[in-house]
Amino acid sequence: MNWLRLLILGLPFIYMSIIPILYFTEIIEFELPFSTLVWGGYFGADGSTTFNSITGIIAGYIVLTSIRKPTDIQ
Repeated sequence: MNWLRLLILGLPFIYMSIIPILYFTEIIEFELPFSTLVWGGYFGADGSTTFNSITGIIAGYIVLTSIRKPTDIQ
């Protein structure tokens, strides 16, 4: 695993893609940091689905590319 890439790039995108799930399931009932950016931010109120899709795709790509194939050392 490329832990540095996963922590620096992956965690923020995973966080932004999970905020709507936590909000709608009411697991967390207080205001999360940066949740207003995700809900209304740059894309507007109607664009939150687009923003969540983009962040989810980027998070998945970062997680998949952070996995390294072991090398054969002889």
